Amino acid sequence: MRTITTLLLLTLFTTASLAQKGSLDGQTFEIKIVEKKRIGDPKKLKGTILFDKGKVGGSISHENGFSPTEYTTTNKEGLASTFINFTGKAKGKKDILNWEGVVNGDEIEGTAIRKRKGEIRTIFEFTGSLKTE
Repeated sequence: MRTITTLLLLTLFTTASLAQKGSLDGQTFEIKIVEKKRIGDPKKLKGTILFDKGKVGGSISHENGFSPTEYTTTNKEGLASTFINFTGKAKGKKDILNWEGVVNGDEIEGTAIRKRKGEIRTIFEFTGSLKTE
């Protein structure tokens, strides 16, 4: 019984230690965005997502009045690679922009959801790849 308890505690500590800040820093992704608003047809756009100094930002946040915001990551081991999940929450004057996404190698996908008073205003879905200079 003691062995099982010890293993469970080790698993919990290991999982908790995977949450990191800034593990994607220095990476910029070129993305395709589908912008879905409450009214009107979805728009297809291009932009970037930048991870720098523990913050995530880019064209989605900048063009909607949000500053880059702190993000956290968790790693999940797959069969052939490690997936890095990230989340962030940017607060604007009236709205909140919730980031959620996953990076798999050089590829990224996710959403940025803009809300006001708990109501969804805009959903940005994005996919892209690491920018090469």
